[in-house]
Amino acid sequence: MTQGLSVATLEGHFTSLHPALSTTLGWFEDEMRGKPLLDFVHPDDHAATRAASAELVRGHAQMFFENRYRHRDGSCRWLSWNAVPRGGLVYSAVRDVIEAKAAAEALAAHPRQLFCKDGTCLLEADCYIKRSA
Repeated sequence: MTQGLSVATLEGHFTSLHPALSTTLGWFEDEMRGKPLLDFVHPDDHAATRAASAELVRGHAQMFFENRYRHRDGSCRWLSWNAVPRGGLVYSAVRDVIEAKAAAEALAAHPRQLFCKDGTCLLEADCYIKRSA
C-alpha cells in the first residue's frame, strides 16, 4: 500500500477503510470496522496514539504521526497518518512507511555509505560514485 484513506470516530473506532489499508494489515475491513483502533496498535505505541487522539478531539490536525499497527500474522507495520477532525469524525490519509523506516535505520548504521537498492552502486560521503564489481 502506498497510501489509503480511513474515517474514524473521535472515540477511536474505524467507520470506513480504504481496501489497501486492510490488505496492508492483513485484516478484513469488517474485522477492523467498529473496533477500537487501539486493538490494532502495537502496545508500545498506545500512549503516543492516545495523545494524538486527544489532540484530534481538541480539533487539532495530526500530520505525519507514525505508529505501528499489528498485522494479522503478528508482525507490525509502520504507518504514517495525516489526520483531520471534521464534524465528529477523523479523516485520515495513511501511508505504509516500513520501507522508509528500514532505509533510515540502514543509513544510520552506515552514515558514510548509501547502497543502491539493487546493490550495483555505492555512494560514499566523499561525493563520488563507484560501481561495485
